[in-house]
Amino acid sequence: MNRGYLNALSMCVSIFAAGGIVGSVSPVFVLMMEELGVSALRMGLLAGASLVGFALLGGALVIGSDKLITREGFGTLVTFLMGGVVLSGLVPLFTHSYWILWFSRLLAGLCCIGLALLMLILAVEWFIERLNFMVVMGIVSMVLGVLVVSFFGSLMSEELGGWEVLPACFGVVGMGALGVWIKGEPLPFTPDGGAPPPSSPLRVLKNRGVWYSSLILYTLLSYLGVFTFVFVALAGRWDVAVMSKRMTFPTPFYIAAAINSFLLIFAASLFLSVAEGKGRRRTMCVVSGLLGPLFAFVALSLPFSGMWIGVVLEMIMLALLQLAVIIPVWVIELQELPGVTLDLMIPAIGAILAIAGAMGALVPCAIGWALDQGWSTFETILKLSVLSWTLCALAGFLLIKPEYE
Repeated sequence: MNRGYLNALSMCVSIFAAGGIVGSVSPVFVLMMEELGVSALRMGLLAGASLVGFALLGGALVIGSDKLITREGFGTLVTFLMGGVVLSGLVPLFTHSYWILWFSRLLAGLCCIGLALLMLILAVEWFIERLNFMVVMGIVSMVLGVLVVSFFGSLMSEELGGWEVLPACFGVVGMGALGVWIKGEPLPFTPDGGAPPPSSPLRVLKNRGVWYSSLILYTLLSYLGVFTFVFVALAGRWDVAVMSKRMTFPTPFYIAAAINSFLLIFAASLFLSVAEGKGRRRTMCVVSGLLGPLFAFVALSLPFSGMWIGVVLEMIMLALLQLAVIIPVWVIELQELPGVTLDLMIPAIGAILAIAGAMGALVPCAIGWALDQGWSTFETILKLSVLSWTLCALAGFLLIKPEYE
């Protein structure tokens, strides 16, 4: 296999592992809360830690991307981030300290999005003609890890004997990816004649397109935050889930989830090829704007549905749509934002991650607090979260301007 593609594959596997660690709270939420002796709000803080990692990395990129990311230091940086994924997955095996677990999840989020970002640098060096595809696959790997652990995590935890084994399994997967990366001896990058000039954070933050793109990404991150807690409600009622402490589901659920996970690998790349046709900007922006109401319909019916087949079909539809539409939309818009030249690309990405990550981290905290208050409060907060998705989806319409075509 071409060395560039082998490196890309190992990075995608590591990103997938990090996504699994990030999503490992949802299937064992009740068990973790009881064993750690914390409230649902504290569990919300734990679930949101990875998005805080997104925001921290984004802020660092805005302030000093020219120092953090250099062509000659690319291989070393990837190695450290892959090592961070492994460490964050193995930490729960050695300690159940709440704040150490919180920092380990922050590390997982930081490494996860850091590796996805570095996929862009890898693509520029080795296969520029497939730039969009490689960046999309990096982000898809992360979301796929989150969805796989959400679908199968409770079953894995029950079979393997503990919630702490769940992130450790993904840590081992990340360890394998790290071994492939190191053994592959990635080719060093040739310095391009010096580091790029430092960018102005104020110039980046003044760009309205950066804020619109942040709102579109928030829609996805916010949904994933809600997804962490919505699984608690699939048994029918929060109090029933707490009493039974069981988060396993009927066999048809796992069959549908396996089919769904298989389809996700192809959905985003297929939609990206369609999106890159003539007039893609207007089409993509309109579609992203329409997803807010669709998310509202699915999210508001999912926790309160009494029909298992309805739940399964809704999850499949939503997972496919969020990968096949929002991710390619976001990547395309990211690379074509007016006023964002090549030297400002990384700081602009950092600003978007900082804004969307900070906003997204608030959602699981709000959901956790609502669960502490009772079922009616949970319904209210969920509806407010859905309203925020719909409002932020309007960013897709705001991007429909001549300069964006």
